[in-house]
Amino acid sequence: MALHPEGLPSMKELEFTTGLHRATIRQHVETLADAEIVEVVEFPPGERTKGQPSKFYGITETARDVFDRNNVFVREHWQEVYARVDKQDEIERAQAARRPDRYPASSRGE
Repeated sequence: MALHPEGLPSMKELEFTTGLHRATIRQHVETLADAEIVEVVEFPPGERTKGQPSKFYGITETARDVFDRNNVFVREHWQEVYARVDKQDEIERAQAARRPDRYPASSRGE
């Protein structure tokens, strides 16, 4: 996955970091979501901003726990590598996009 600091890359960031076509990425994301490895996080319709992504993709807490226990996909390492990658302005703008709250208060029982 693209390594946005918040761990929620947009489709544009995934296209950039993987070099894959959007349709291919979507198929992989659906498979990973069915396996509860990846989750789709969206802005509610009233909070979306025109011209900005509304869907983002993240590793589930369950998958993160498994990765952490097995030293797979060490976030800090890959964030360092990704920070050094030369990115087009379009990708820099995608990285700067506001992200939805991954765990809204209503889902936390607040």
